[in-house]
Amino acid sequence: MKNIYILIILLVRISGFAQINYTDTIFSGGTMRTFRVYVPAMYSQQTPRPLLFQFHGYGGDALSAEQGRFRIVADTANFILITPNGTLDPAYPQFGQGWNTYFCCFTVDDVLFVSDMIDSLKNQFNIDTTRIYAAGFSNGGMMCYELACKLGNKFAAIGSVAGTMIASRLKACNPTKAVPVLEIHGTADPYIPWNGLISSIDTFSAINSVIDFWVGTNQCSKTPTVVDLPDLNTTDGSTVTKYLYQNCFCNSSVELFKVNGGGHTAPGSPGSDTNQDMNAVLEIWRFFRSHSLNCSSSSADIPISFNWTLFPNPFTDEIRIELQNENYYKKLNIYDKIGRLVYSNKISENENKLTIDGCSMENGIYLIELISDFERITKKIIKTD
Repeated sequence: MKNIYILIILLVRISGFAQINYTDTIFSGGTMRTFRVYVPAMYSQQTPRPLLFQFHGYGGDALSAEQGRFRIVADTANFILITPNGTLDPAYPQFGQGWNTYFCCFTVDDVLFVSDMIDSLKNQFNIDTTRIYAAGFSNGGMMCYELACKLGNKFAAIGSVAGTMIASRLKACNPTKAVPVLEIHGTADPYIPWNGLISSIDTFSAINSVIDFWVGTNQCSKTPTVVDLPDLNTTDGSTVTKYLYQNCFCNSSVELFKVNGGGHTAPGSPGSDTNQDMNAVLEIWRFFRSHSLNCSSSSADIPISFNWTLFPNPFTDEIRIELQNENYYKKLNIYDKIGRLVYSNKISENENKLTIDGCSMENGIYLIELISDFERITKKIIKTD
Protein backbone atom coordinates (compact mmCIF):
# COMPACT_ATOMS: atom_id res chain seq x y z
CA MET A 1 0.00 0.00 0.00
CA LYS A 2 1.05 3.63 -0.35
CA ASN A 3 2.80 5.11 2.64
CA ILE A 4 0.90 6.75 5.43
CA TYR A 5 1.63 10.29 4.26
CA ILE A 6 0.05 9.74 0.87
CA LEU A 7 -2.94 8.13 2.55
CA ILE A 8 -3.41 11.17 4.79
CA ILE A 9 -3.30 13.48 1.77
CA LEU A 10 -5.91 11.37 0.02
CA LEU A 11 -8.24 11.43 2.98
CA VAL A 12 -7.92 15.20 3.28
CA ARG A 13 -8.80 15.55 -0.38
CA ILE A 14 -11.75 13.17 0.01
CA SER A 15 -13.19 15.16 2.90
CA GLY A 16 -12.91 18.28 0.73
CA PHE A 17 -15.05 16.78 -2.03
CA ALA A 18 -12.19 16.70 -4.57
CA GLN A 19 -12.33 14.16 -7.36
CA ILE A 20 -9.67 11.47 -6.90
CA ASN A 21 -8.23 9.12 -9.51
CA TYR A 22 -5.10 7.03 -8.96
CA THR A 23 -3.43 3.63 -9.19
CA ASP A 24 -3.02 1.71 -5.94
CA THR A 25 -1.28 -1.54 -5.02
CA ILE A 26 -1.90 -4.35 -2.59
CA PHE A 27 0.05 -7.49 -1.70
CA SER A 28 -2.32 -10.43 -2.20
CA GLY A 29 -1.64 -14.14 -2.46
CA GLY A 30 2.10 -13.62 -2.50
CA THR A 31 1.90 -11.17 -5.44
CA MET A 32 1.85 -7.39 -5.70
CA ARG A 33 -1.39 -6.48 -7.49
CA THR A 34 -2.54 -3.15 -8.91
CA PHE A 35 -5.94 -1.49 -9.30
CA ARG A 36 -7.39 1.88 -10.26
CA VAL A 37 -9.46 3.95 -7.83
CA TYR A 38 -11.97 6.60 -8.93
CA VAL A 39 -13.76 8.69 -6.30
CA PRO A 40 -16.33 11.23 -7.58
CA ALA A 41 -16.13 14.84 -6.48
CA MET A 42 -19.48 14.61 -4.69
CA TYR A 43 -18.24 11.85 -2.34
CA SER A 44 -18.28 12.68 1.37
CA GLN A 45 -16.59 10.66 4.10
CA GLN A 46 -19.66 11.28 6.24
CA THR A 47 -21.99 9.12 4.14
CA PRO A 48 -21.51 5.43 3.21
CA ARG A 49 -21.48 4.95 -0.56
CA PRO A 50 -21.69 1.91 -2.89
CA LEU A 51 -18.55 0.25 -4.22
CA LEU A 52 -18.49 -0.97 -7.82
CA PHE A 53 -15.78 -3.19 -9.29
CA GLN A 54 -15.41 -3.37 -13.06
CA PHE A 55 -13.27 -6.08 -14.67
CA HIS A 56 -11.63 -5.67 -18.06
CA GLY A 57 -11.72 -8.32 -20.77
CA TYR A 58 -8.89 -10.68 -21.68
CA GLY A 59 -5.94 -8.69 -22.99
CA GLY A 60 -7.26 -5.46 -21.49
CA ASP A 61 -6.08 -3.32 -18.61
CA ALA A 62 -7.52 -1.23 -15.79
CA LEU A 63 -6.59 2.18 -17.17
CA SER A 64 -8.34 1.62 -20.50
CA ALA A 65 -11.41 0.05 -18.88
CA GLU A 66 -11.72 2.92 -16.42
CA GLN A 67 -12.19 5.41 -19.28
CA GLY A 68 -15.61 3.92 -20.06
CA ARG A 69 -19.12 4.93 -19.14
CA PHE A 70 -19.03 3.70 -15.53
CA ARG A 71 -16.85 6.63 -14.51
CA ILE A 72 -19.47 9.06 -15.84
CA VAL A 73 -22.22 7.21 -13.96
CA ALA A 74 -20.09 7.27 -10.79
CA ASP A 75 -20.00 11.07 -11.02
CA THR A 76 -23.79 11.27 -10.89
CA ALA A 77 -24.72 8.22 -8.81
CA ASN A 78 -21.92 8.87 -6.29
CA PHE A 79 -20.35 5.43 -5.99
CA ILE A 80 -16.66 4.55 -5.72
CA LEU A 81 -15.34 2.81 -8.84
CA ILE A 82 -12.57 0.22 -8.62
CA THR A 83 -10.96 -1.14 -11.79
CA PRO A 84 -8.43 -3.91 -11.06
CA ASN A 85 -5.69 -5.23 -13.33
CA GLY A 86 -5.59 -8.92 -14.19
CA THR A 87 -2.28 -10.74 -14.52
CA LEU A 88 -0.18 -12.11 -17.36
CA ASP A 89 -0.16 -15.87 -17.85
CA PRO A 90 3.50 -16.94 -17.97
CA ALA A 91 2.59 -19.54 -20.61
CA TYR A 92 0.82 -17.01 -22.88
CA PRO A 93 2.19 -13.52 -22.09
CA GLN A 94 1.52 -12.41 -25.67
CA PHE A 95 -2.22 -12.49 -25.00
CA GLY A 96 -2.10 -9.85 -22.25
CA GLN A 97 -3.74 -9.70 -18.85
CA GLY A 98 -6.63 -11.90 -17.82
CA TRP A 99 -8.51 -13.47 -14.93
CA ASN A 100 -8.20 -17.00 -13.58
CA THR A 101 -11.57 -18.16 -14.88
CA TYR A 102 -10.61 -20.14 -17.99
CA PHE A 103 -7.09 -20.88 -19.25
CA CYS A 104 -5.26 -17.88 -17.83
CA CYS A 105 -3.20 -17.35 -14.71
CA PHE A 106 -3.73 -20.69 -12.95
CA THR A 107 -1.43 -19.83 -10.04
CA VAL A 108 -3.24 -16.56 -9.22
CA ASP A 109 -6.08 -16.29 -6.71
CA ASP A 110 -8.18 -13.47 -8.13
CA VAL A 111 -11.04 -14.03 -5.68
CA LEU A 112 -8.63 -13.50 -2.79
CA PHE A 113 -7.34 -10.37 -4.54
CA VAL A 114 -10.86 -8.92 -4.67
CA SER A 115 -11.57 -9.85 -1.07
CA ASP A 116 -8.33 -8.21 0.04
CA MET A 117 -9.19 -5.06 -1.92
CA ILE A 118 -12.58 -4.84 -0.22
CA ASP A 119 -11.00 -5.15 3.23
CA SER A 120 -8.42 -2.50 2.41
CA LEU A 121 -10.89 -0.07 0.84
CA LYS A 122 -13.19 -0.28 3.86
CA ASN A 123 -10.34 1.18 5.91
CA GLN A 124 -9.88 4.09 3.51
CA PHE A 125 -13.42 5.04 2.51
CA ASN A 126 -16.89 5.04 4.00
CA ILE A 127 -18.23 2.02 2.09
CA ASP A 128 -21.82 0.79 2.20
CA THR A 129 -20.93 -2.88 2.58
CA THR A 130 -24.49 -3.92 1.70
CA ARG A 131 -24.04 -2.42 -1.77
CA ILE A 132 -20.87 -3.82 -3.33
CA TYR A 133 -21.22 -4.77 -7.01
CA ALA A 134 -19.18 -6.40 -9.78
CA ALA A 135 -19.46 -5.76 -13.52
CA GLY A 136 -17.26 -7.07 -16.30
CA PHE A 137 -16.86 -7.63 -20.03
CA SER A 138 -16.00 -11.01 -21.61
CA ASN A 139 -13.32 -12.62 -19.39
CA GLY A 140 -14.20 -9.89 -16.88
CA GLY A 141 -17.81 -11.10 -16.97
CA MET A 142 -16.55 -14.59 -16.17
CA MET A 143 -14.75 -13.08 -13.19
CA CYS A 144 -18.04 -11.63 -11.95
CA TYR A 145 -19.63 -15.09 -12.00
CA GLU A 146 -16.61 -16.43 -10.12
CA LEU A 147 -17.22 -13.84 -7.41
CA ALA A 148 -20.92 -14.71 -7.27
CA CYS A 149 -20.00 -18.35 -6.70
CA LYS A 150 -17.21 -17.84 -4.16
CA LEU A 151 -17.72 -14.40 -2.63
CA GLY A 152 -21.47 -13.92 -2.83
CA ASN A 153 -21.59 -12.99 0.84
CA LYS A 154 -19.88 -9.70 -0.05
CA PHE A 155 -21.54 -8.85 -3.38
CA ALA A 156 -25.08 -7.52 -3.67
CA ALA A 157 -25.30 -8.20 -7.43
CA ILE A 158 -23.18 -8.90 -10.52
CA GLY A 159 -23.50 -7.84 -14.15
CA SER A 160 -21.80 -9.57 -17.08
CA VAL A 161 -21.52 -8.38 -20.69
CA ALA A 162 -20.50 -11.02 -23.24
CA GLY A 163 -19.39 -13.35 -20.46
CA THR A 164 -20.31 -16.87 -19.38
CA MET A 165 -19.29 -19.63 -16.97
CA ILE A 166 -16.95 -22.50 -17.75
CA ALA A 167 -18.83 -25.81 -17.54
CA SER A 168 -16.59 -27.22 -14.81
CA ARG A 169 -16.97 -24.09 -12.70
CA LEU A 170 -20.71 -23.95 -13.29
CA LYS A 171 -20.94 -27.51 -11.98
CA ALA A 172 -18.81 -26.66 -8.92
CA CYS A 173 -20.54 -23.35 -8.14
CA ASN A 174 -22.15 -23.42 -4.69
CA PRO A 175 -23.15 -19.88 -3.63
CA THR A 176 -23.83 -19.25 0.04
CA LYS A 177 -26.75 -16.94 -0.82
CA ALA A 178 -28.93 -15.75 -3.66
CA VAL A 179 -26.95 -13.40 -5.93
CA PRO A 180 -28.84 -11.17 -8.38
CA VAL A 181 -27.41 -11.73 -11.86
CA LEU A 182 -27.66 -9.75 -15.10
CA GLU A 183 -26.26 -10.99 -18.42
CA ILE A 184 -26.09 -9.04 -21.70
CA HIS A 185 -25.10 -11.27 -24.60
CA GLY A 186 -25.16 -11.30 -28.39
CA THR A 187 -26.50 -14.32 -30.26
CA ALA A 188 -23.77 -13.89 -32.91
CA ASP A 189 -20.87 -13.56 -30.47
CA PRO A 190 -17.93 -15.33 -32.19
CA TYR A 191 -15.70 -15.53 -29.10
CA ILE A 192 -18.11 -16.60 -26.37
CA PRO A 193 -20.90 -18.15 -28.44
CA TRP A 194 -24.50 -17.96 -27.31
CA ASN A 195 -24.85 -21.75 -27.52
CA GLY A 196 -21.53 -22.46 -25.83
CA LEU A 197 -18.23 -23.77 -27.11
CA ILE A 198 -16.42 -27.03 -26.53
CA SER A 199 -12.63 -26.83 -26.51
CA SER A 200 -9.73 -29.06 -25.52
CA ILE A 201 -9.36 -27.08 -22.27
CA ASP A 202 -12.94 -26.73 -21.06
CA THR A 203 -16.39 -25.76 -22.27
CA PHE A 204 -18.03 -22.36 -22.45
CA SER A 205 -21.50 -22.95 -21.06
CA ALA A 206 -24.45 -21.93 -23.22
CA ILE A 207 -26.00 -18.68 -21.99
CA ASN A 208 -29.37 -20.33 -21.37
CA SER A 209 -27.63 -22.89 -19.13
CA VAL A 210 -26.01 -20.13 -17.08
CA ILE A 211 -29.31 -18.28 -16.70
CA ASP A 212 -31.15 -21.47 -15.76
CA PHE A 213 -28.57 -22.16 -13.05
CA TRP A 214 -29.00 -18.76 -11.42
CA VAL A 215 -32.78 -18.84 -11.77
CA GLY A 216 -32.72 -22.12 -9.84
CA THR A 217 -30.11 -20.97 -7.33
CA ASN A 218 -32.01 -17.77 -6.57
CA GLN A 219 -35.32 -19.69 -6.41
CA CYS A 220 -36.96 -17.47 -9.03
CA SER A 221 -40.09 -18.14 -10.99
CA LYS A 222 -39.05 -20.17 -14.03
CA THR A 223 -41.37 -18.26 -16.34
CA PRO A 224 -39.82 -14.92 -17.29
CA THR A 225 -41.45 -11.70 -18.35
CA VAL A 226 -40.33 -11.20 -21.97
CA VAL A 227 -40.14 -7.76 -23.55
CA ASP A 228 -38.85 -6.73 -26.97
CA LEU A 229 -37.02 -3.42 -26.64
CA PRO A 230 -37.85 -0.76 -29.26
CA ASP A 231 -35.60 -0.97 -32.31
CA LEU A 232 -34.33 2.59 -31.90
CA ASN A 233 -31.52 2.19 -34.40
CA THR A 234 -32.43 0.21 -37.51
CA THR A 235 -28.90 0.31 -38.93
CA ASP A 236 -26.99 -1.49 -36.17
CA GLY A 237 -27.97 -4.98 -37.36
CA SER A 238 -29.44 -6.16 -34.06
CA THR A 239 -32.40 -5.97 -31.71
CA VAL A 240 -32.80 -6.73 -28.01
CA THR A 241 -35.14 -9.02 -26.10
CA LYS A 242 -35.24 -8.75 -22.31
CA TYR A 243 -36.01 -11.73 -20.05
CA LEU A 244 -36.85 -10.87 -16.44
CA TYR A 245 -37.08 -13.61 -13.79
CA GLN A 246 -38.78 -12.43 -10.61
CA ASN A 247 -40.29 -13.69 -7.33
CA CYS A 248 -36.85 -14.84 -6.24
CA PHE A 249 -35.53 -15.52 -2.74
CA CYS A 250 -34.42 -12.47 -0.77
CA ASN A 251 -35.76 -10.01 -3.37
CA SER A 252 -33.18 -11.28 -5.81
CA SER A 253 -33.73 -11.38 -9.57
CA VAL A 254 -32.16 -12.59 -12.80
CA GLU A 255 -32.16 -10.56 -16.00
CA LEU A 256 -31.03 -11.47 -19.50
CA PHE A 257 -30.71 -9.05 -22.40
CA LYS A 258 -30.53 -11.19 -25.53
CA VAL A 259 -28.99 -9.09 -28.30
CA ASN A 260 -30.40 -10.74 -31.41
CA GLY A 261 -27.67 -10.62 -34.04
CA GLY A 262 -25.25 -8.91 -31.64
CA GLY A 263 -21.55 -9.75 -31.49
CA HIS A 264 -18.84 -9.57 -28.83
CA THR A 265 -19.61 -5.98 -27.88
CA ALA A 266 -21.23 -3.89 -25.15
CA PRO A 267 -24.50 -2.27 -26.35
CA GLY A 268 -24.38 1.50 -26.37
CA SER A 269 -20.63 1.69 -26.90
CA PRO A 270 -19.11 3.06 -30.14
CA GLY A 271 -19.02 0.79 -33.18
CA SER A 272 -20.98 0.34 -36.39
CA ASP A 273 -21.79 -3.27 -35.50
CA THR A 274 -22.71 -2.53 -31.88
CA ASN A 275 -26.31 -2.47 -30.71
CA GLN A 276 -27.56 1.06 -30.00
CA ASP A 277 -31.03 0.20 -28.70
CA MET A 278 -29.78 0.14 -25.10
CA ASN A 279 -26.82 1.23 -23.01
CA ALA A 280 -25.20 -1.70 -21.20
CA VAL A 281 -23.62 0.40 -18.45
CA LEU A 282 -26.83 2.23 -17.58
CA GLU A 283 -28.82 -1.02 -17.54
CA ILE A 284 -26.25 -2.60 -15.23
CA TRP A 285 -26.39 0.34 -12.81
CA ARG A 286 -30.20 0.33 -12.92
CA PHE A 287 -30.05 -3.36 -11.98
CA PHE A 288 -27.45 -2.87 -9.26
CA ARG A 289 -29.17 0.00 -7.48
CA SER A 290 -32.27 -2.15 -6.91
CA HIS A 291 -30.34 -4.78 -4.91
CA SER A 292 -28.55 -4.87 -1.58
CA LEU A 293 -27.25 -7.59 0.72
CA ASN A 294 -29.95 -7.00 3.32
CA CYS A 295 -32.66 -8.25 0.93
CA SER A 296 -34.29 -4.83 0.65
CA SER A 297 -34.41 -2.53 -2.33
CA SER A 298 -31.34 -0.37 -2.60
CA SER A 299 -31.85 3.37 -2.18
CA ALA A 300 -29.18 5.09 -4.24
CA ASP A 301 -29.47 8.85 -3.89
CA ILE A 302 -29.35 9.59 -7.62
CA PRO A 303 -32.19 8.44 -9.91
CA ILE A 304 -31.41 6.10 -12.78
CA SER A 305 -31.75 7.53 -16.26
CA PHE A 306 -35.33 7.82 -17.45
CA ASN A 307 -36.04 6.19 -20.78
CA TRP A 308 -36.44 8.30 -23.89
CA THR A 309 -37.02 7.39 -27.50
CA LEU A 310 -36.24 9.15 -30.75
CA PHE A 311 -37.67 8.31 -34.16
CA PRO A 312 -37.49 7.83 -37.05
CA ASN A 313 -33.88 6.69 -37.24
CA PRO A 314 -32.59 7.26 -39.89
CA PHE A 315 -34.60 10.51 -40.44
CA THR A 316 -35.12 12.72 -43.48
CA ASP A 317 -36.81 15.92 -42.36
CA GLU A 318 -37.73 15.92 -38.66
CA ILE A 319 -36.77 14.16 -35.44
CA ARG A 320 -39.38 13.31 -32.82
CA ILE A 321 -38.41 12.62 -29.21
CA GLU A 322 -40.60 11.29 -26.40
CA LEU A 323 -39.52 11.55 -22.75
CA GLN A 324 -40.73 9.15 -20.08
CA ASN A 325 -40.43 11.82 -17.38
CA GLU A 326 -41.12 15.35 -18.56
CA ASN A 327 -39.45 17.08 -15.62
CA TYR A 328 -36.14 15.21 -15.64
CA TYR A 329 -34.21 16.44 -18.70
CA LYS A 330 -33.50 20.16 -18.97
CA LYS A 331 -31.64 20.67 -22.25
CA LEU A 332 -31.13 19.06 -25.66
CA ASN A 333 -28.03 19.38 -27.87
CA ILE A 334 -27.20 17.91 -31.29
CA TYR A 335 -23.61 17.48 -32.50
CA ASP A 336 -22.33 16.54 -35.94
CA LYS A 337 -19.81 13.75 -36.55
CA ILE A 338 -16.83 15.99 -35.79
CA GLY A 339 -18.32 17.28 -32.54
CA ARG A 340 -19.67 20.66 -33.66
CA LEU A 341 -22.83 21.85 -31.91
CA VAL A 342 -25.52 22.24 -34.59
CA TYR A 343 -28.63 22.54 -32.39
CA SER A 344 -29.30 23.45 -28.77
CA ASN A 345 -32.52 24.16 -26.91
CA LYS A 346 -33.89 24.14 -23.36
CA ILE A 347 -36.64 21.66 -22.50
CA SER A 348 -39.63 23.36 -20.95
CA GLU A 349 -41.21 22.13 -17.73
CA ASN A 350 -43.84 19.42 -18.31
CA GLU A 351 -42.68 19.00 -21.93
CA ASN A 352 -42.39 15.34 -22.90
CA LYS A 353 -42.75 15.40 -26.69
CA LEU A 354 -40.18 17.26 -28.81
CA THR A 355 -40.07 17.82 -32.57
CA ILE A 356 -36.86 19.04 -34.23
CA ASP A 357 -36.68 20.36 -37.79
CA GLY A 358 -33.77 18.55 -39.43
CA CYS A 359 -34.30 19.66 -43.03
CA SER A 360 -31.27 21.96 -42.98
CA MET A 361 -28.94 19.24 -41.64
CA GLU A 362 -26.58 17.56 -44.06
CA ASN A 363 -26.69 13.80 -44.53
CA GLY A 364 -24.57 11.92 -42.02
CA ILE A 365 -24.27 10.82 -38.41
CA TYR A 366 -25.32 13.03 -35.50
CA LEU A 367 -25.23 12.67 -31.72
CA ILE A 368 -28.26 13.79 -29.72
CA GLU A 369 -27.55 14.66 -26.08
CA LEU A 370 -30.08 15.07 -23.28
CA ILE A 371 -28.91 16.82 -20.13
CA SER A 372 -30.39 16.58 -16.64
CA ASP A 373 -29.16 17.78 -13.28
CA PHE A 374 -27.51 14.39 -12.80
CA GLU A 375 -26.19 13.17 -16.14
CA ARG A 376 -25.70 13.51 -19.88
CA ILE A 377 -27.16 10.77 -22.08
CA THR A 378 -26.48 10.48 -25.82
CA LYS A 379 -27.87 8.54 -28.76
CA LYS A 380 -26.72 8.33 -32.36
CA ILE A 381 -29.01 9.23 -35.23
CA ILE A 382 -28.51 9.28 -39.02
CA LYS A 383 -29.75 11.84 -41.56
CA THR A 384 -30.53 10.52 -45.06
CA ASP A 385 -32.37 11.75 -48.15
